[in-house]
Amino acid sequence: MKMMKIVFSIFLGLAILSCSKKDDSQLSVSVVGETSYIIPAPAQSCVNKRAVDLDSTTAATSDISERSFKYNTPTLSWENTANTAYIVALKIEFKGANLDYTCTIAGDELLAIFYNPVTNTDWDGTLGPASSASSPTTLTSPACNIVCGEVSVANEDQPFTASGKMTVIGFERSPTGDEKPIKATSTVKVNFE
Repeated sequence: MKMMKIVFSIFLGLAILSCSKKDDSQLSVSVVGETSYIIPAPAQSCVNKRAVDLDSTTAATSDISERSFKYNTPTLSWENTANTAYIVALKIEFKGANLDYTCTIAGDELLAIFYNPVTNTDWDGTLGPASSASSPTTLTSPACNIVCGEVSVANEDQPFTASGKMTVIGFERSPTGDEKPIKATSTVKVNFE
């Protein structure tokens, strides 16, 4: 995990540059159900879920601040048959009159979303080359959801639905070591009642 933190830190700057790049059609992100609800409660992070799974003496805690929302079963897909994708951040953004909010997930929390509790396998942040153009490399979270907290709304008395976007940011590396930024975006919604 520590080595991946270093790799993520080094390339986070590169990945942030990709924010202005158009989506890479070979990378995609999706969730089951694009609509979530803001709830007036804290939530458990994937890092804490992983820690509890690995050590039964670790206490389960609601370590994501109150007023949270989640998206279920995130899936990453990579169609490139030659290069490896390195995923360094996932960002959820809502920009509007009712909700102006950004949640960035990176480092250990991003890796823990894709931790597999059945095999006790950590994800290393990569998606290897696809076996063919019609058979992409796909990674689906087996046990954890994308969770964001500390959401504040403009008017507590006014229910709303906000549209936003979920963006996966990273870079791809060729077998010869050439790198370029990549990103993928999908639409998400959140309700406040």
